[in-house]
Amino acid sequence: MTDATKSPSSIDAQPTDAAAQGRLWPLLAVLATLIAIGSVLGVLAFRQYVKSELAMRVLYREAQQAGATLGADECIGWTLAAQKRCTAMQSLCQGAIPSLAERCLDAGDRQVECATLGATGDTHWSHDRCVGRGYDPRNRGCAIAYLALAAYCHEHAAKEPR
Repeated sequence: MTDATKSPSSIDAQPTDAAAQGRLWPLLAVLATLIAIGSVLGVLAFRQYVKSELAMRVLYREAQQAGATLGADECIGWTLAAQKRCTAMQSLCQGAIPSLAERCLDAGDRQVECATLGATGDTHWSHDRCVGRGYDPRNRGCAIAYLALAAYCHEHAAKEPR
């Protein structure tokens, strides 16, 4: 079909299609940029997660090794020190406090210590212990560690034969 034989409606449609394509390129460029930024952020987050997971594995292994020679209260001290030197994502470090304490406590026999500890599991007991260690009374990590000790002792006292 030649230009002379084209209908007026098809001639009018061509500039409109070209104009629409001209407006489409900036949108595609913005979309491509967003996808690229999202991909880079995703890769960085994944790398940080893998690095954090490796750091946590090391801490769990160290907790078990340390617990074989430490007392119950020393396990809490070890756990708090481990949380301070933790190189993983901060949320993982904070969230691992109870399980690190439990891993350390599991490595030794704690029946006598738990019986004499007087662990009540209330916040006043953990608060007093944390203040005694020189921690700020609002330090959540310390409170969580001592509450993990109380839970550990309570759980293992319930398992003892009567």
